[in-house]
Amino acid sequence: MRRHALPALLALFSSSALTACGDGRHFEHEPVEALPSETPSGDGPGASSGSEAPQAPVVLARGLSVDEVVDHGLRLEVHALQWGDDGAIELLMGATDSARDAAVVGIGAASLEFAEDGVDLGPEALFTVERERALHVALVLDTSKSMVEAGADAALRDAARGLVDALPPSTRLAVVPFATRYETRVPFTSDKAQVLDALETLVPPLDRSGQFTNLWGALVHASDALGGAAEASTGGRAVVVFTDGQDNVAEASTDEAAAHLQAAGATLYAVGLGERLDRDALTSLSGAQRFAETTDPQALGGLFDDIGARLSELARIRYITPKQSGEHVLDVKVSDGPRSARLRLRFDLG
Repeated sequence: MRRHALPALLALFSSSALTACGDGRHFEHEPVEALPSETPSGDGPGASSGSEAPQAPVVLARGLSVDEVVDHGLRLEVHALQWGDDGAIELLMGATDSARDAAVVGIGAASLEFAEDGVDLGPEALFTVERERALHVALVLDTSKSMVEAGADAALRDAARGLVDALPPSTRLAVVPFATRYETRVPFTSDKAQVLDALETLVPPLDRSGQFTNLWGALVHASDALGGAAEASTGGRAVVVFTDGQDNVAEASTDEAAAHLQAAGATLYAVGLGERLDRDALTSLSGAQRFAETTDPQALGGLFDDIGARLSELARIRYITPKQSGEHVLDVKVSDGPRSARLRLRFDLG
């Protein structure tokens, strides 16, 4: 069993919205059939078993914090934790199968259990679950000259198109290619046709402007643009970065990139190609479970597809506490067949 403290924002998923209250649960929309739970005895919401999944640190809302996440076959990724307008605790979360490292699809409200201060709430819990639609995603793509030399430029365009197609229609996307310099080729828009057209024209510069890799500068630029575009939105924010090398421009540092990602409230997914990657830095920024690499350009499609599945399955849980004041502990358990995970968060009602 492994545990870890988590000073991070994270996200879950479901294709239904449900409310639970004192007279039992009822669906507001079409229900999703949950898989039967086979959780061992004693592994309720207040229990602590399983293993940790590393997460990247991000800012939490005042009075809300995640203490730990316990992995028992499922791994949870929290992208946002905040207060709703009506005082509800809002949790934006996703889950993956720990063994296959693949997004779990179709977990519904029947798979959730809640406990406050060690007391299981059962059908008394009041909450809703719905698929997250208000996503902002920045695509930060390496188009340096080495991409042509590796024969990977066409594979990257195909992989990025697959990711765009997989995301919900309302997702707002931006395209930020970079080499020696970076630019916002497409500002945040929900017009997927515009994004796909831009991806089609991504060609590595063959002159000096395409010789170098301004990775951290591009991440700072994209993070700032994301924070500004999503300022009025409570939806999920993600940056998907692809590179085949290390930053050799030094316009910005890894620490600066981390600070700007955090300020934007963004989760980073990183994909690397080849042998010249700064693995430690990319893993530090994204978290080990959101960094993937390959030496085969044709494998990029699968890596981008996995990111698309994770982002598409994010869901927002809104939980209303029966407490009126004071500091409390909320345990949330998610089950999917024999697999489960639990996160513990603290909240302060003053």
